[in-house]
Amino acid sequence: MKTKYILVALCLSVVTAFYACKKSEKLTPETEISVEKIKVGVRISGITTVTTPMENGKKLPVSVAARSIFDSTFYAVDVRLLNGAPYAQGLYNSPEGIVLELTKNELYLIRVAAIKKGTSYGIPPAGTSGGYVYLYRPFDKPVKNEMVYNTAVPNSPDALNPTFLDSVTYMPVLENPFTGETGAYVYPELETYYQSVQFSAADTSSSLNLALRRICFGINYNLINFEDGTLKVEYDGEMKTKTFSQYGGYDEHLSIYTADHFRYSDTIYQPVNLTFTFVKFDGTIVPMGTKSLYPRRNMLTTINVTQPAAGRTADVNTNIFLTDTAFAGGTTVQF
Repeated sequence: MKTKYILVALCLSVVTAFYACKKSEKLTPETEISVEKIKVGVRISGITTVTTPMENGKKLPVSVAARSIFDSTFYAVDVRLLNGAPYAQGLYNSPEGIVLELTKNELYLIRVAAIKKGTSYGIPPAGTSGGYVYLYRPFDKPVKNEMVYNTAVPNSPDALNPTFLDSVTYMPVLENPFTGETGAYVYPELETYYQSVQFSAADTSSSLNLALRRICFGINYNLINFEDGTLKVEYDGEMKTKTFSQYGGYDEHLSIYTADHFRYSDTIYQPVNLTFTFVKFDGTIVPMGTKSLYPRRNMLTTINVTQPAAGRTADVNTNIFLTDTAFAGGTTVQF
């Protein structure tokens, strides 16, 4: 009988020990798998001197930012996973201090753009967010001079935007600095540089050097004998309508435009249609016909236009000649 009690006691001890072990296992926290992160410095080649009047973009008074932002060059950095999901995004007004924190040996798609005002009045701000200047398309972000990662709170100004830097068409451009009037076109009058690469950080000393390509074309008008009026040029709504006087300087006759298509090709196969009109000082309108322009990346088209002879009111298309030359400065960024 005594032996029987001993066996029962042993069984109870074993069962108790088993459940104690199971309970102990449940109370032990799960071990997290550590992911090694590597900081990668981004260097944008070709940039020598860049004026950054906003002083790193850090919470300047709105009045100061509004006066200086139009002269700034903006740098957009977009980091994606290979499935297209946003990983990190940042908007800067200086190429210095761009640092990415990436998972070691993970492959990312990195896109960088630098946007200057070029021959326009610049990019208009959309106000401020948290004390930082906020910009519209294609950014929809504040200029914070730092990267924001996919841990950002949804619906906040810092939340990652799936369409960030997807297109540089219809970027708002300031058209009148006195009234604040803006315009947005297929080919915005801004000077843009761009590059995209796949990159994997393999060691702690990683750095990424990017040579940006100018994704622009230029148009320069040379007016000949335009002494009795001005030249009006329309672009089927794809660019802002322009009016030129013979007495304007070279800078007033030159326009630089950004073309999103140049991110993938050096040629635009869809023509830009130009409609020319001679507007006399007495208000008389003289149609001068149309020309089709097929812009090429990094090329400047000079359009020579001669004033129609007195009494001519019909199409005078033969008075318009187009010639192409390469932009100075090559294909890399020269600020």
